[in-house]
Amino acid sequence: WSITGADAARIVNTAQGTLYADFATGSVVPVNVYPTVIALQGQDRQNESVVYTTNNSVNFGIKTNNINQGNNYAFAQTEREIKVAAIYESSSGTFAANGLLAAPFNVNTLPITSQICIGNNNGTQNFLNGYIRRLTMYPKRLTDSQLKALTR
Repeated sequence: WSITGADAARIVNTAQGTLYADFATGSVVPVNVYPTVIALQGQDRQNESVVYTTNNSVNFGIKTNNINQGNNYAFAQTEREIKVAAIYESSSGTFAANGLLAAPFNVNTLPITSQICIGNNNGTQNFLNGYIRRLTMYPKRLTDSQLKALTR
């Protein structure tokens, strides 16, 4: 599912925000496959903020001009239900998963959003094999303690 163009631009605060997702993966994720929970993307996909999974982690990354910035939270392969809250703002990003706060990372420039993809990346790939129970976009940066509380 995706929202594009002016509709996406009206939803996303491009200066700062917090993405929250309560989701579950349906099976073990194969190596080199990156199921996407939510992606805020520019038109060229060289610019995006994305929450995705791998075979042993949930990740939050911000890519600007095809340069990746981000962090991840490793989890046991049996841990399939995950709550994650990710913050983006003009100079930094961070996220919490299942009550644990990841280290912050620097952000050079935030991408401009022209598409919001839910459960996939670019509407054509990296489909989430599972379900999203709750997805919320806050138009502001929540505090670190709020991130941890949201994801417990």
